[in-house]
Amino acid sequence: MSVLAAASLTLGIAMMLPRAKPHPACGLGFTHVEHFSRDHGGPDYARWRGYAGTLQTMGEPSLACATDTPVYRFLWMRTFHHPVAVRVERDGDDWRVTAVELDGAGGYDPGDVLRRVERTLTSYEALQLEALLARVDVWGSPVAQTDMGLDGSMWIIEARDGARSRIHDAWTPAQGRERAIGLMFLSFTGWSFPPDALY
Repeated sequence: MSVLAAASLTLGIAMMLPRAKPHPACGLGFTHVEHFSRDHGGPDYARWRGYAGTLQTMGEPSLACATDTPVYRFLWMRTFHHPVAVRVERDGDDWRVTAVELDGAGGYDPGDVLRRVERTLTSYEALQLEALLARVDVWGSPVAQTDMGLDGSMWIIEARDGARSRIHDAWTPAQGRERAIGLMFLSFTGWSFPPDALY
């Protein structure tokens, strides 16, 4: 392949990458942000890119650039049930929650926005959140993701605080960091989920 052809192919691929609404902390002019930072590298990046379209449909901002305050997001991608995202972000002395549920299925067409909620955590909920994030070591090293299947769910945790960021994901976890954070974030929505849908 010629240098010109290779350059054209690279440009074409770059133009096809998912584009995301940047987090407000990214500032004006941050127009080519992707949902997930390449800083984490490795084969996981290709998998994460598969979630970008769902986040875009939800109207969720990218956390790929530095933020002014801590932000955490749980993305729940179930094969046969609605995709859900819950973002928790420091807002002055408070914590704000923004949750979105689509009407499609994580393993198929994600659909359109079914419901959305935004609210401030109570003082008790904020204490629970901070204790959990410290206990599960959200800034620790991610566990290598090797156990993948066809029918199940991905539990994706994004953490961003300034220039520091982490992404954790797990396939249908029965316990562990992703499960603990995911269940707490879901509780902040005020929505109910049948036991057989909590996979």
